[in-house]
Amino acid sequence: MNSNRKYTFIIFTILSIQLSFAQNKIQNDSIKNNLLKEIVVKGKSKSEIVSEQAIKADIITTKNIQNEASTLTEIINRTSGIRVRQVGGLGSNANVFINGFQGKAVKYFKDGIPLDYLGSGFNINIVPVAILERVEIYKGVLPTYLGADAMGGAINLVTKNSSKNYLDVSYEVASFNTHRATFNTLYKIPETSFFVGLDGFYNHSDNNYKVDVKIVDPFTRNLKDVTVNRFHDDFTNYYGEFFGGITNSKWADLFRIGITYFDIDKQEQHGASMAEPFGQVVTKQKSFVPTLLYKKKFWNQKADFSQFLALSKLSATRIDTCHCTYDWNGNRIDNPARQGEADSDGSLSNIDFKNFISRTYFSYSLNPSQKIDANLVYTTYDRIGNDPFGSRYLYSGRDILTVPAGYDKLVGAVGLESKIKEKFSNTFILKYYYFKTNGTDALFASPTEEQVSNSSHRFGIAEAIKYNLTENSFFRISGEYATRLPENSEVFGDGLFEMSNFNLKPEQSINLNLGYRTQKIQRYLLEINTFFRRATDIIVQVPTNVIFLQHQNFDKVKGFGLEADASINLKKWLIFGINFTYQDLRLFGITNPNVKFLEDSRVRNTPYFFGGASLKTIHRNVFIANDALQAYWYYNYVNEFYLEPIPKNREAKGFLGIGSKANIDSELAIPNQNLHTIGLNYALNNDRQSFGIEVKNLFDANLYDNFKIQKAGRSLHFKARFSIF
Repeated sequence: MNSNRKYTFIIFTILSIQLSFAQNKIQNDSIKNNLLKEIVVKGKSKSEIVSEQAIKADIITTKNIQNEASTLTEIINRTSGIRVRQVGGLGSNANVFINGFQGKAVKYFKDGIPLDYLGSGFNINIVPVAILERVEIYKGVLPTYLGADAMGGAINLVTKNSSKNYLDVSYEVASFNTHRATFNTLYKIPETSFFVGLDGFYNHSDNNYKVDVKIVDPFTRNLKDVTVNRFHDDFTNYYGEFFGGITNSKWADLFRIGITYFDIDKQEQHGASMAEPFGQVVTKQKSFVPTLLYKKKFWNQKADFSQFLALSKLSATRIDTCHCTYDWNGNRIDNPARQGEADSDGSLSNIDFKNFISRTYFSYSLNPSQKIDANLVYTTYDRIGNDPFGSRYLYSGRDILTVPAGYDKLVGAVGLESKIKEKFSNTFILKYYYFKTNGTDALFASPTEEQVSNSSHRFGIAEAIKYNLTENSFFRISGEYATRLPENSEVFGDGLFEMSNFNLKPEQSINLNLGYRTQKIQRYLLEINTFFRRATDIIVQVPTNVIFLQHQNFDKVKGFGLEADASINLKKWLIFGINFTYQDLRLFGITNPNVKFLEDSRVRNTPYFFGGASLKTIHRNVFIANDALQAYWYYNYVNEFYLEPIPKNREAKGFLGIGSKANIDSELAIPNQNLHTIGLNYALNNDRQSFGIEVKNLFDANLYDNFKIQKAGRSLHFKARFSIF
């Protein structure tokens, strides 16, 4: 009780100090200064405002890159402090790493709404750049309006929001039979407040690029290295959102109803590693999602209210019924004793996930220097399915997937933003996290099936401070006590190899960030940031026996990092950029005597040094008026890192472990990687039409990603884009 009173007193004191400073500022500042400040803010773009706030955010504006054939994951990978890890080509699962955190510790949003309700339909691995206005990448503290239990950061995909009619279409054709198309349009009915629109995209790739694998020599029966083509990795998806509504009415600034449909069909070439290929395993996913969005400002524009609702039913199917296995040459090997490839018992699972999400946001400007806001996100999940080949409870014989399971999550936040004497700005946030699960818990060999439920709640706190040194430079510092709730998939398991665990605890972390930024528009930009992380109760997947896995609270991780990003306009038509990231993330507090030797070892499968560079040139009015010719070069480097934790004394020596090799088996090391990309595009009519060509992995280097999955070699891409507005 005394502890609660102490925390309450500290929070009250912080709020009182902020209010006191802000009131003094109002009394002392002249009306002229307030008007001047408003004029300056209005002159900045939304991207500039977000990137210069107290909470650290990297902003990728798509306007200057939408003509390129680059994917969203490639663009994000060019940002310091971030790596996107995939397990194959187009459409493969993506795992984003931000300043020491990855996986489910990083959250994703679409226009400020958590993306869970769209399943895999709007993932960063398939969303085209042309559909977006900008990408906001938060490292550490999240603003109040992004309601999620993120420990390490978030990515907010902001779609285009035009006030005018427009039509934008693009088509890309590339190596490996890759085709990508987008279609985006908005039409406002003349002399009314009504509008209608459509956002859609299509992706397909055979992903049949060459990879280096080991196969058994038929004569010697020894393993040998060979180069083969991926032969079962086709990916196809369709996504469409039709929407309509009204704007600028008496009762709503925006009332928007949307209907989203997506369909995904993916062949699975292998599992978590490339050790064993599959030849017939297929996964499918589809969903129909109605949405509603309401926005209104009132009380003389001081108050801002928005409400988002979505109800979705996502159907996921897994087909693994081949009485066979395959080798890397694509040869089928019949085996009547097997029911499937990935699972010897086979799988024909059909699972329905029902999801409801409500997001309520409210903000109120107390005065020109202060704003208070609140955000509440409530989400429910219900899962039920069936699998005639799937696991069953031993005594009842029930299919595990037919047992209903439920999951509720609530994340709330209240924030106060203050500005003091034009130099100092502050954001203070209180957060609340709650989750509840219910279902049937049992060991697969247990005679009992127990109806269980579990719930937990946590509080969080965050503070971000920015101090302007000059008109063009500032320092900012932020800290938070963050929580990540267990996801429904971690609690429920998958009904195959992953067992349920209704006793999972939330992950928790202390995060600190310090940064400096200086910039002169159209001249240069320099930004340096450091971070510290200390996380406990990290949820990891661990084996419970020779067959089954389970998510458990296991790891503790601490570390620090440094990242730098710089760009300079060498000429009006020539821009050079460079960035690097170093992060030292290590396990600590290991109690298991069998692995105590791994104390202070680096986190597995995690790059600790990487960077990149870019060079762009653009010339206007080259052949005719209002045309533009652009050429570009991108470079990415990833230093050697380790597939599994290794003792610290076996790590690479030298300065920060950069440039040398570790004293370990080469199979445990992912080697240095160098990726070069070049491109050329030509635009007409003030960028309304464009044609481009791009070569990725110019030197056909061997590149690897998540758990040493080999990426594509050299590829050629052609892209055309047409826009009317």
